[in-house]
Amino acid sequence: MRKNTLVLILSSLIFFILIPSISAQRFNPHLDWKEITTEHFQVIYQDSSRDVAVEAVSIAENILPEMEQFLRTTLGYQPVIVCIDNTDLPNGSADPLQGEIRIVISEPYDFSLGTRFRSWLRLVIAHELTHLLHTTIASEEIARWRELLGFVVLPGVMQPMWAWEGYAVYGEKKFGEGGRTDDTTYDMYLREIALRDGFLSPYLVGGYSFLDSWPGRLGCYVYGSSVCQYLADTYGEEKLQEISHIRGKSFAIYGFEKALKTSLGVGSQQLWERWKEEKKKEYQQQKFEIEKRPLTPITYLTNRGYYSRGVNISPDGKRMVYFLKHPYYLSGIRLLERDQKVETLVVKGTVIGKPSFSTDGSKLVYAKVTEELYSSWCDLYIYDFSRKKETKITRQARAFSPVFWGDRVLFLRRNTFPEGIFVLDPVSGREEKWYTFGRDFLPMDGVLNPEGTLLALSGWHHGFADIALLDLKDKTLHFVTSDRFADLSPSFSSDGRDLFFCSDRTSVYNLYAFQLTSGRLFQVSNVLLGLFEPVLNGNEIVCVGYHASGFDIGMIPLERTQWREVELNQKEIQPPPETEPPSITFSEKPYQPLKHLLPRYWLPLPLASFLCSVLSKSP
Repeated sequence: MRKNTLVLILSSLIFFILIPSISAQRFNPHLDWKEITTEHFQVIYQDSSRDVAVEAVSIAENILPEMEQFLRTTLGYQPVIVCIDNTDLPNGSADPLQGEIRIVISEPYDFSLGTRFRSWLRLVIAHELTHLLHTTIASEEIARWRELLGFVVLPGVMQPMWAWEGYAVYGEKKFGEGGRTDDTTYDMYLREIALRDGFLSPYLVGGYSFLDSWPGRLGCYVYGSSVCQYLADTYGEEKLQEISHIRGKSFAIYGFEKALKTSLGVGSQQLWERWKEEKKKEYQQQKFEIEKRPLTPITYLTNRGYYSRGVNISPDGKRMVYFLKHPYYLSGIRLLERDQKVETLVVKGTVIGKPSFSTDGSKLVYAKVTEELYSSWCDLYIYDFSRKKETKITRQARAFSPVFWGDRVLFLRRNTFPEGIFVLDPVSGREEKWYTFGRDFLPMDGVLNPEGTLLALSGWHHGFADIALLDLKDKTLHFVTSDRFADLSPSFSSDGRDLFFCSDRTSVYNLYAFQLTSGRLFQVSNVLLGLFEPVLNGNEIVCVGYHASGFDIGMIPLERTQWREVELNQKEIQPPPETEPPSITFSEKPYQPLKHLLPRYWLPLPLASFLCSVLSKSP
């Protein structure tokens, strides 16, 4: 009996020890994984991503001293940074309990993560490293308990989610050369909330479960970034440090609330009310300025909200397709028959960018995330309306923004170097590289003119989102815009003379038209919130509009007499400075999984918190 019990205990221990290893199988174990070790960090990466790993650890080493000085703390351990290149969906995460940062190195493909940054890698490292430092802060006595029990002793973890993410977004701005605090998209979210006085209570964006309505999980970022910025501007940046250190003295459930009152003299509700009043005044003034010109009326064609994107119209104007991502509906491409007002789900899955119709409107080509054992790349698919059949035409292509080009398909290949434009024969599967981009331009999406001679592209140009034209005959690239504004989602008029796109030139995303013959630029719309992804359809412009429930497909009239000419200032934007290499030499060796299996703590979080709160003498 004793022997069986001992075997059971040992088996259970082995099982729980191997849980991280089992979880790690989502990463391909057959790849050549390596490690870089510096004074403060360990970086795990696959050999093909070595350059990115070196850049990542260079950034981390360079900004760490400033971040530690800002929060008046030190990490006290070597975090692990895992550079992930198994998906085309950019993201990042931090795990204070494991002391690990995970970074998906793929570049953003739209405005969802904002456009106010010059380096995605620097921004995401600044964000996640702020999480680790912020949650590490603790009093000397609690820090001694951490030495005994491990890194489960983290009082900073017990704080509202809006503060958790608000501090990290503040770190983006301070150390990441940009960030969502100053981003036009996040400003749009807050403007809509303020103009209808629809602010949520701090308690609704403070828990570890997320809202069941828009903006959902995004809420803690939207509210947190703005409140933390207001706190720093009004009370002084040093108060962010002080609040964190007071919170770090205790495991009390309401420790963060007590820290606010001790440091600022107000609780979260009072802080919230003061912030709300300032935002309402700010956005009412902005509304007053916008309304000096007539507002553009928008008629919504869909009403589900959340993320309705990638709208396009068939050549005959009778069919509209768009992609919907929504917690209560299946994700996929939806087809709206304009005459019958009937909507159907024709393609399931996560579609990236704008689907493209064939010349006769019988087929649709699009990029969709393909889930495989160890990866989730974007591949190309064709949907045949007559056969109601979806066909995959690439495999692990990392393909974006496909368009029909005669009987072939033109598409972008992203997140590989060098990035380029490829031509694919969907029947034979034969693929040919058509154009190669330099390091100074990373394309996001593209669209053909009606003649098939020009490809309009939006992409990251020296760290800013610009519009460019690629002549497919002589393969020359010309920039239509070159400035610090975010210019996105190009689309041609039916005669090919006008190039439409959206831009935040007025601090609000509006639609613009660039006349290719004259080189003149016109502001087409004037809205309070934001319009995106214009597609011309006869005497109307179909687009994506933002409102209280998220993004929906809308329509505005094509009234050229209401267009307002604006100045187009071309500026030579210098590339962002390259990150200096670490000041110390670093070692590089094959990945050693066994040393990463050891636990960093010995008790579950609730028990450790209870022991520390009972035994600690700190208030």
